[in-house]
Amino acid sequence: MAEVIEENTLLESATVSLLRVQEFDVDQLPRVNELGSSLNFQNSIEPAKRLISLYKRLSTTALEDFPDNVLTQIKQQCDAGYQINTLKCFCPQTGYKHNSPLSKNEFILQSAYREYKTVRFYQGLPIKPDRI
Repeated sequence: MAEVIEENTLLESATVSLLRVQEFDVDQLPRVNELGSSLNFQNSIEPAKRLISLYKRLSTTALEDFPDNVLTQIKQQCDAGYQINTLKCFCPQTGYKHNSPLSKNEFILQSAYREYKTVRFYQGLPIKPDRI
């Protein structure tokens, strides 16, 4: 009985992760008015759209048919893809992991672009090649 509960929880968790990335609003990314012309994320829209379109190819109803190991991979990949959300939280005054706000901005953009480039389809699923 506990196995069924765990399976449903994994299915629900994978569904929530998939929906979250599928429903992400890329129009919130640029933040031109807040960040100005040199730090905005206008150039993140196209890579974000491509990334999200990969996840939209997978139906949430199809998740019911996958075994746990595939659901786990889907959930992990969706969670990684949702990291693009960090662009909405970027603040040039805090958290300087790099030397300047511009380099931090560029670092975040490159991370989002790398995420898109590493997603591949395996048996119809968007997963990273290292998970195959």
